[in-house]
Amino acid sequence: MLVELALSVCAVTAPLAPTLQDGVDAERVERARAELKEAFQKGDAEARLKAIADHRLVADEKVIETIAKGMDDEDQRVAIASIDALRYAEHPAALEELHKACKRDKKLRKDEALGPRLFKAIAWHGDPSSVELLADDPFSTKGADFVRARIFGLGRIRDPKAVEALMDMMNKVGRNKVDDWMDDFRLSLVVLTGADEGKSVEGWTRWWNDHKKDLEVSPEPPELPRLMQVRWNDYWDIRTEYERDERREERGGKRTGSGDRDA
Repeated sequence: MLVELALSVCAVTAPLAPTLQDGVDAERVERARAELKEAFQKGDAEARLKAIADHRLVADEKVIETIAKGMDDEDQRVAIASIDALRYAEHPAALEELHKACKRDKKLRKDEALGPRLFKAIAWHGDPSSVELLADDPFSTKGADFVRARIFGLGRIRDPKAVEALMDMMNKVGRNKVDDWMDDFRLSLVVLTGADEGKSVEGWTRWWNDHKKDLEVSPEPPELPRLMQVRWNDYWDIRTEYERDERREERGGKRTGSGDRDA
């Protein structure tokens, strides 16, 4: 319910994941700054939601700093909208604000609705600087969503440090519980390395010992088996053209050509 609400407010549905517009003019930047400032200083939650939705694509540091204030908002809808806006914002300040919030705000980090969303937003940027945050004490907060956000989050960071962090996490889980998470570890490790040792801790450990000294992670993820790719895409709210065509057929529509868009 919270996810649906946030997506409707911020209009950041994955098939149309927003990208910042090039060449944002000065007039638009000034308007965005002014309207966000007004909404956060004098407006109610609805005003803040509207301002975030209206200006989330403006590539400006001050705009992003103001949107980031929403992560501390008493209205959970505003906090969700702010996190999601910073997830998709293609500006260095967005990741910086997400990092700062994660480091300073223990309550936000551990919130059942916001914590996993925060880690997911951080990981979306795919920056190696996030490895330490995602790997830090990963099992300190109970709940599958928290742990999965960290495991899958590391899988988006195409750097050998992310592979090392996943192997360290796997060893920290403990023999009694690691099997519960091996599907997730396996998927992230396959996405990063292209290797597949199944759900065997021993297999992955042997593989790691053989490859860790000269491991390279390719810039692009490998082609995954279909079920793995679907699971990965579902978690990250990614829809391929083929999947959109399948959904259209399920609704009784026709499969489109490669250049067509979903109506």
